[in-house]
Amino acid sequence: DFSAASVSSPCNQSGAEIDLVGPRITFVVPTAGSRVNGDFDVAATATDAHDIVSLRFSDDTGSVADRNVLLSGTTATLSGRVQSVELLDGPLTLKVEATDALTNISVATLDVVVNNQAPEIVLATPVAGSRIADVVTLMATATDPQGVASLVLRRPSGLVDEDAANDRVITYWNTRAERDGAAVVELEAADTDGNEAVKAIVVEIDRLGPAAKQHVQVSHPIFGS
Repeated sequence: DFSAASVSSPCNQSGAEIDLVGPRITFVVPTAGSRVNGDFDVAATATDAHDIVSLRFSDDTGSVADRNVLLSGTTATLSGRVQSVELLDGPLTLKVEATDALTNISVATLDVVVNNQAPEIVLATPVAGSRIADVVTLMATATDPQGVASLVLRRPSGLVDEDAANDRVITYWNTRAERDGAAVVELEAADTDGNEAVKAIVVEIDRLGPAAKQHVQVSHPIFGS
């Protein structure tokens, strides 16, 4: 939620109209209640009947990089990037303070939700370290509290996903066209907030199998025999 409060300080005693209202602060980005992750932009503006002398992020807002403030008389702008990877997932309150020339102070807050949790990928088949041959079924799923936007098989390439769901992959890998030896199966998933995860395992392509290989002999004639 968005909220703003003004704190007034004593002004002149000359009988002139006394201004006890602090600057009006408006958040430009992000929007109230939105989910944020990684390094995200924060921007705010302030206006007042008198010159604004200060516009800043409060110390408890978190780690804010690339801070930039522009004071232009009765208006001011503030921007920065919050490094949410240093914060715990969950609610976060952004706080901005502004002060005018009469020392009236305003504070505005904006609540967002930090989500840096990446999807979890489970590769059902094949399993890491297994020996495979012929046509192998590749089956994987991804889960995430905010929803899975995509699950893609990166390696081996060129295989067609038979499942149309965003959070599942089912395809068939013909290893007859591959060389024997170690091979990598790699998947990449993304959630609806843009968090990404990669899972990779190594399998062993063994088209002949141990039993068949025992019968393969290579003879080397001895010179002069």
